Amino acid sequence: MRIDNRERSEYYKEYYQRNRLKKLEYAKNQRELLGPKVLAENQKNYYLKNHHMMAYKKALRRSRKKLATPIWADLDKINEVYANCPDDMTVDHIIPITSPIVCGLHVSWNMQYLTRSANSKKGNSLPPPHQYIRGERNECI
Repeated sequence: MRIDNRERSEYYKEYYQRNRLKKLEYAKNQRELLGPKVLAENQKNYYLKNHHMMAYKKALRRSRKKLATPIWADLDKINEVYANCPDDMTVDHIIPITSPIVCGLHVSWNMQYLTRSANSKKGNSLPPPHQYIRGERNECI
């Protein structure tokens, strides 16, 4: 049975890779076809139908952030980072606070400003190792 699941998983990965561009293009066309008002309405309806799940995800995020904040963290400096974030940017943790590999800290020096799309693309991934070998880091703050 496990072999079947692995084969199925591999098949879906390959299928996704073969059809990735088609799927992305289809999604983009659908967004353009529906328009921003309909998309906003769909998001609102999804939130209303799944408010319990959204509340759970928000609580989980708050909990993880609290656990990743050390006692010695300068909370005023962290709040300053969020307050000074430009309108078109978001605050990102360089070392993610939720990652299967490592848990970064919720401290001011582990934060940077990224655009929404760049932050989405980054997700929970770690920065390239060479940045830490050479001591380089994106000094956006």
